[in-house]
Amino acid sequence: MVAADSVVQGEKRDAALALGVITLLGTIGIVLYPLLGQAFGMSDFVYGVWDGASLHEMAQVVAAGFGRSEEAARVATVVKLARICLLAPVVLWLGWSLRHQHRAAGRARVAPVPWFLVLFVLFALLNSSGWIPAPALESLRRGDLWLLCVGMAGVGLVTGFADLKDAGLAPVAAGALQWGVLAGLSYALARWLCR
Repeated sequence: MVAADSVVQGEKRDAALALGVITLLGTIGIVLYPLLGQAFGMSDFVYGVWDGASLHEMAQVVAAGFGRSEEAARVATVVKLARICLLAPVVLWLGWSLRHQHRAAGRARVAPVPWFLVLFVLFALLNSSGWIPAPALESLRRGDLWLLCVGMAGVGLVTGFADLKDAGLAPVAAGALQWGVLAGLSYALARWLCR
């Protein structure tokens, strides 16, 4: 949403409202997904695919994944990163499309290479190599958890319930409907692909 807003250049209030709706629904998803995964009898793999394909924010995907199991969190993280890989081309296309339709649009301020993904792959390779001693690896994992907490706190600092209240139910309902469709489609595809 933030990447697309960098091109569309909508009103700041709308961007903050969208972020608030995403945060609210994703926080509900952190609690709801493990319960639904158990109720529907999903395997860790199917759950991870569903989680990573349908929750909007990386930290929420990881939290909902660990709400199920470590394996589910790993699968969900990879699926979410695959979705994020598509972000740069989509935003670049959005900017090109808006400029060619003579609408107000800025230049796409998104790196064509998602550098955090490159670092993810490098660290995954480094972790898989066995070169990092176990105590150091545990310290790095603890640090990673704290950085994830800081990221979630950062999202919370720019999100206000007053903004949601002022906007009324329509944006929340639209976000919930979109999330429901995405979750249903993701679940159906995960079940179909993993049978």
